[in-house]
Amino acid sequence: MTLEVRPVKDVAEFTEGVLAIGQYFGMVANEERMQRFADQMTLERMHAAWSDGTVAGGAGAFDFNLTVPGGELRTAGVTVVGVLPTHRRRGILRALMRARRARTWRAARGALGVRGDDLRPLRLRACVVLR
Repeated sequence: MTLEVRPVKDVAEFTEGVLAIGQYFGMVANEERMQRFADQMTLERMHAAWSDGTVAGGAGAFDFNLTVPGGELRTAGVTVVGVLPTHRRRGILRALMRARRARTWRAARGALGVRGDDLRPLRLRACVVLR
């Protein structure tokens, strides 16, 4: 299995990455809906994982400010994260989250907001956990 994780290049790749997660919720993509979503998130904030040339998962993040004592902190709010059932338990989610975290640090966002009860399987360090 060859795995490539990178930001999507266009709306077609964005759609494939989002549908890797949206399929769990019965999402039906149309061009207008995906373009609006891509405009809100921007392409560089949506990562997708390709396994042997096929999209296997995706992870995106919205840019927002988190209010903390003393001011605000630029934050990447992680959203639409998931892996297709056919590609589970192969380290794809971990690779997506690592790429998302690295992108956040490079962009000097300050914090990575992740919502969840148990992040130990992801082995993330130095992130803000939102509950």
